[in-house]
Amino acid sequence: MIEKALAEYEPWRMRSRAFAQTDLAMTYISQGEIEGARIATEEALRVAEPVASQRIVRMRLAGGAR
Repeated sequence: MIEKALAEYEPWRMRSRAFAQTDLAMTYISQGEIEGARIATEEALRVAEPVASQRIVRMRLAGGAR
């Protein structure tokens, strides 16, 4: 479901995409899929960097809620 939403995001919605990527990473972690979580986390960081979203870096990657 998250992957489908990611595929449908417009390119300019980078911050939303980064949040969805971190949601995907947390889903992978809850399922014990560490490699999938690593890939989704790296993608979230890559997407968040240009928009300088410290909220994503601080809260989401630490496993916190939005």
